[in-house]
Amino acid sequence: MAKLIKDLPIVAKNASRLAKAAKIFGIPLIVTEQYIKAFGETYKDIVDEYPEGTKSYEKSIFSMMTEEVTEQLQGFKVSTVVLYGIEAHVCIQQTALDLIEMGYNVFLLTDTVSSSRELERSTAIVRMTQAGVQMTTLESVLFEILGHSKHEKFKSILEIVKDVPDTPLSKL
Repeated sequence: MAKLIKDLPIVAKNASRLAKAAKIFGIPLIVTEQYIKAFGETYKDIVDEYPEGTKSYEKSIFSMMTEEVTEQLQGFKVSTVVLYGIEAHVCIQQTALDLIEMGYNVFLLTDTVSSSRELERSTAIVRMTQAGVQMTTLESVLFEILGHSKHEKFKSILEIVKDVPDTPLSKL
C-alpha cells in the first residue's frame, strides 16, 4: 500500500502528529482499518501515539461508519468530527458524506489525506467541499482548538506544530 499512496510519508507523519495532539488535548480517536489482510495495519509509529483507550475497528465497507463506529461516535455526544486518512476518494469521501448526512459538522485535514493519484484526491476534496465538508489543515485545527497562546497546552502543541514533514503535499 505504501507504494500506491501519493505522499504517504507526509500523511503518516501528520497522522502521528494529530494522534499526539489528541492525546495532549484528551480528544478521543476512532480508528478504522480497511481489510487488514490485503492493505496491512496502521503504522506502528502512528498507533504508538494514540490516546489511551483508542479503539480500532477492521472494516470491509468503504465508509468507516459501521454500526460499532456509529455507536461509539454517538456515545461521545459531539457535533463535530475531524476526518483524515486514506484514500481520499474512497473511504474518506464516503465517510464524510455519511457523517454530513447524519448531521455532523465535518472538517477534513487536507494535509493528512491522500489517494493513489492526485486527480482522485483533488476531485474528492472538491466533492466533499460541495457536500458541506470544511477543509482545513492539521496546524489550523490545532490552533483553533487552542484558541489562544495562554492555553495550558500551548507549549506542548507548539512542539507538534514545529515538527513539520519535510515535503508539502501537492496542491488541491
